[in-house]
Amino acid sequence: MKINKEFYPLVSIVVNSHNGANYVRGCINSILNQTYNNYEIIFYDNKSDDNTKKIINNFNNKKIKYFYSSKFLKLYNARHKAVKKAKGVLIAFLDIDDRWKKNKLKLQVPFFKDENIGLSCTNYIIDNKFNNTKKKAFQKIPSGDVTNELLKKNFIGMCTLIIRKKAYFELTRGFDPNLEIIGDYDLCLRLSKNWKLISLESPLSIYRWHNENLSNKRSILNFKELIYWYKKNSNFQKFKNYKFLKNFAHFHLSKSYILNYEKIKTFKEIPFLNFVSQIKIIILIIIPTNVLRRIRKIF
Repeated sequence: MKINKEFYPLVSIVVNSHNGANYVRGCINSILNQTYNNYEIIFYDNKSDDNTKKIINNFNNKKIKYFYSSKFLKLYNARHKAVKKAKGVLIAFLDIDDRWKKNKLKLQVPFFKDENIGLSCTNYIIDNKFNNTKKKAFQKIPSGDVTNELLKKNFIGMCTLIIRKKAYFELTRGFDPNLEIIGDYDLCLRLSKNWKLISLESPLSIYRWHNENLSNKRSILNFKELIYWYKKNSNFQKFKNYKFLKNFAHFHLSKSYILNYEKIKTFKEIPFLNFVSQIKIIILIIIPTNVLRRIRKIF
């Protein structure tokens, strides 16, 4: 796709980092290698005590705007502060351990010539460091008015996301600082209510999946945050899959409790489940946990 010379907006690329020195060079180089050149890098260093700043300074590149937080912030508070530093019309996101393919911006930016487009994403490669595999994240990604589909499945990888800055600041709030895991998903859902999304099937980013992402503790927090989200955002009830998300969150929180040897906690979740999910959870409660851990994929 050719870049329209009359539409060549500045893109602010937000990179959040905390002690990410081992990943800085790869991340920044994947941005500097972009074939689209009208961008700035908002590098928000969240109180790192490694040599991140030294590595950034060694690039000696005016496109990199370095900001240091003297106080450690939760991720979504740090993201919001970084966005506020952005001067671009568009804002893209890349976490410190992820990477872009060199034509990512060139392929996505032109879509925003359509003023109805508020956000754009692409497919991406999951580089799974837990089992040393790489695979494409999705077979198909929808475009257009996607709120209902997004309530059922989060198909927007943060490392692929570009948003219109105007859309972000028109929201009642930006990133929710109360969230630790699903803040990106929350933002995209709220943006999708008022703006169209356009997607690309090609994987243009590489997302690194680390061992710590798989911990049961984070899994439980993830589902608790989904429950917090649907209760806080009852204005999404008009969408069919709002009920799906509610049931999904309570079911998987119950399942996580069971796998974590906390079956007693599941009884508080059962009233929120649909009938089929209630039966499944009751069966899981009956089965010994050590057996469930071996056959967890069945459920």
